[in-house]
Amino acid sequence: MGFLAPAFLLGALAVSVPLLLHLLHRPDRRRVAFPALRYLLRTEKEHARTIRMRQWLLLVLRCAVVVLATLAAARFVVGSGGSAHPDTAVAILLDNSLSSQRVVGEERVLDVLIDRALETVSAAGPGDRFWVVRVGEPWDVAAPLDAPAAVERIRATRPGSARGDLGDALRRADRILAESDLEHREIHLVSDLQASAFPNDALELRYPVIVWAGTPAPGTNRYVRSAVVGGGLAPRADRRTEVAITVGASTDDTVAAPVRLFLQGQLRGAADARSQSTVLLPAGPFPEGDLEGYAETDPDDLRADDRRWFVTRVAPPPRVAVAGSAGGFVREALAVLEESGRIRMVPLAEADVLISVAGEGLDARAAGVRAVVVPHPDPALRTATNQRLANAGAGLSLGEAASGLRTGEDRTRVQLDSIRLDVAWSVDGTGETLVRRSDGVPWLVETTTTRGPVSVVGSPFTLDATSLPVEAGMLPFLEELVTGPGGAGTLEWEAGASIPLSRFATEVETPAGLRLAVGPDHRFPFTTDVGIHRVWAGDSVIARIAVNPPLAESRLEPIDGDRLAVVLPGEIVVADDAASWRRDIFLSRRGRELGGALLVAVLLLLLAESWVAASGGVERRTSPGSSTEPLRAHLSE
Repeated sequence: MGFLAPAFLLGALAVSVPLLLHLLHRPDRRRVAFPALRYLLRTEKEHARTIRMRQWLLLVLRCAVVVLATLAAARFVVGSGGSAHPDTAVAILLDNSLSSQRVVGEERVLDVLIDRALETVSAAGPGDRFWVVRVGEPWDVAAPLDAPAAVERIRATRPGSARGDLGDALRRADRILAESDLEHREIHLVSDLQASAFPNDALELRYPVIVWAGTPAPGTNRYVRSAVVGGGLAPRADRRTEVAITVGASTDDTVAAPVRLFLQGQLRGAADARSQSTVLLPAGPFPEGDLEGYAETDPDDLRADDRRWFVTRVAPPPRVAVAGSAGGFVREALAVLEESGRIRMVPLAEADVLISVAGEGLDARAAGVRAVVVPHPDPALRTATNQRLANAGAGLSLGEAASGLRTGEDRTRVQLDSIRLDVAWSVDGTGETLVRRSDGVPWLVETTTTRGPVSVVGSPFTLDATSLPVEAGMLPFLEELVTGPGGAGTLEWEAGASIPLSRFATEVETPAGLRLAVGPDHRFPFTTDVGIHRVWAGDSVIARIAVNPPLAESRLEPIDGDRLAVVLPGEIVVADDAASWRRDIFLSRRGRELGGALLVAVLLLLLAESWVAASGGVERRTSPGSSTEPLRAHLSE
């Protein structure tokens, strides 16, 4: 309750006018009793009581008119729900992440969110300022806007393909508002409130948050979780391979749905798959070169995640040579890989890859040959191994041995599953650590020398040292050592990622055919579209990159109220329908202005005052006491 123009309250002093008139309208007359007219005076006294009541009523009506007119002029407001509010800085977090493409009924979720954001701006005053933060475009710059510009920016928002990080967006909005010079500030979170978009820890925000929670709950969402060619290793030229397609679902769903495999734009296979299951579809053979494709399932409410793209390099079998006593398990594994067409065994002079036991042959390999150094089972040869590594300029060495451990952090595509390590040397030096022991010490490290890459393993491939030789991962692990990390398999990124590129790259062509220049940092900063991106160096395509929907965006379950209260422990208002949203935004508003209602009341009171005054005049002319008035006036003299 308050006044928007309190200066007009001075007009309430006018209420003294009818009070003074009432007090002054009291004639001081000397009365003389006249016995013959006493019965007439008794009648007149009774009638005077009615007149006084009418006069008091007129006084009340006239005072009420003055008071209500004054309140209307002072713009009296009461309660809440109106649009009047002090100048406010508002950060609108408009969630246009991939999940906003979900269709509910006949409209997208983003369309509903845009309507809520527009309702915020429609209640704006001329002094309000807005920052429209697009949650699905974290690279976008949010500048201060007035209401018309904010409407234009909101209407121009399109659904993105990237993940929405609501924790980061809320922190960003809090920082933006902290720089505003307006006293009143608040955050409007307009989102479908995916639980996967919120952080686990509480957010320390300085300003109140109004949360839109009216998005209908999602049904089951099916999506293609992964499409892996050849177990993650490069298909070999002129050899058949398999594509493993895994289907996910946001809720438990046992109904099988079709999945289809497209390679080079053609349908190459189909099968039915239940959620959380994997189907293998045969493919190939293919010639040497890049292989593009995608796996898809039937569309549902969220169609953006029903297709997953991949691109992989079909390569000829690498030529492999062995130097030193490799042991029976390594020789048998290499024989199986050769028989299946995955590798070719050749002399060292013809090799692309050298498997070196205890560092033998490192100084004899040709330039560009990859080397994989495996320790000899005899610990006495560790010093000789380190000397050979030093002579090759690898900058790596075998450190102290440990036992009773297992493999821990694993960055290989094979993902070794806690392999037993009874003899495990630490790999010391500078390089990229691919696998660590369970105690955190590097066990597999790769570095680069002038002659080519060198990988050093911390255990010999014997049963006394490790269980790896009898594990299912032995063959794919050995093949990955041969091809090297990143040297084969699918190159895949999530939409929204910043992708490092070759220093020779000049442009990136998006799936829509738009070619964008590469900056001096040799990165493609904003992957806004899903599909195959082509990297150009001048007039030549030097790489193809698959960009896919973020898996987190496929988990549509909204955050529950208890967790939301934990994440947002400060002042928070939750609106679950459009009417609540319109009522709750602008917490600093001063209420509903009653000027119109007050003016209507003033008009009604004036009509009532006129009727009461007119009816009094008629009665004075027709009342019996009117015949005594001349006599009373004469006697009073």
